[in-house]
Amino acid sequence: MKKILMLAVFLLLTFLASCTSNSPSDSGGVSPSSKIDGAYATVNGEDISNTELEYAIVYAIQNDSMYKIIDFTQTIDGLSMSEHYKKLALDAVIGTKAILENAVRLGCELSEEEHANIDSMFEQEIKDAGGDAEFDRILENDHCNRELFKLYNYILPNQSIKMETFLFGDGGQEKPTFEEIKAYYDEKYINTAYIYLSATDDDYVRLVGEELETQRKVAQALRKQAFEGADFFQLMSTHGQDMMMTMSPEGIPIPRDYYGEAFETALVALKENEISEVVETEDGFYIIKRLPPNDEFLTSQIEEITYEFTSLLFSERVTEWSKPMVVATSEAWEKLDAEDFYGVG
Repeated sequence: MKKILMLAVFLLLTFLASCTSNSPSDSGGVSPSSKIDGAYATVNGEDISNTELEYAIVYAIQNDSMYKIIDFTQTIDGLSMSEHYKKLALDAVIGTKAILENAVRLGCELSEEEHANIDSMFEQEIKDAGGDAEFDRILENDHCNRELFKLYNYILPNQSIKMETFLFGDGGQEKPTFEEIKAYYDEKYINTAYIYLSATDDDYVRLVGEELETQRKVAQALRKQAFEGADFFQLMSTHGQDMMMTMSPEGIPIPRDYYGEAFETALVALKENEISEVVETEDGFYIIKRLPPNDEFLTSQIEEITYEFTSLLFSERVTEWSKPMVVATSEAWEKLDAEDFYGVG
């Protein structure tokens, strides 16, 4: 149950964190306060549950630690790792509050029948975990309780889908046109092929020393062959270590930011049919070829692209709803060290 819980919860928490950015410059503001008794933070003067914030921190960290070893001595966007995970948690909780409040305002709350279905699934979840005692033990270990588990695993996902459909789905008040979806696709996706060589071992730990240098030299040799006229797709098929390219031997449109800033910068700078230098990232080496636009992909994937676009629209709407919220954090929150939650769960 725990792995499923972790994925379901933090995919949603990550989405909510991406929706909000409550800094003094773009919202009602976030400010430290010594006047909050007991609570880590308040939103519009109301306490946020300390347990809820700790739960969000745990899953922020656990989500990342599934794919990498977290180094708490590093910084992200000028924040210490502890402050980064605390910001993710706080933003997620703010986004949750914005969604639930606006569900009431829009008359788009979950129905009694929907709540009854949630209650039924929740009871089954408890049984699958091994019963009440084991379920509560797992929740306690993850700084959670039943109310929060139900909120983030059942109520909030269902509420978000219902609101997104109400606003942007078929028959929705603001359903996007095909032209808007096409504009999103043209901006977001670039038809791409690439040769990828991994720079990590089987446990996703980055190679070092001679092993890393060997991979770098192989990548440089492949880039030289491609630049001198060798069949790029044959090189990709023979030497590439990426499953997506194996399944798409003629390339595929991908989100331009899919592989991070270094990849995106190199890809965007290319002209059609041009080949990049070797692009080195934390996980590997890429030799990228930019291909002509592929509108057939949009046609074949129109439902998925539309869903992706409406999810973005809903995310932006949650951002708008979150901006007026006034957030204050306490001295206890400022002193809280997210690293203390590393390894929990």
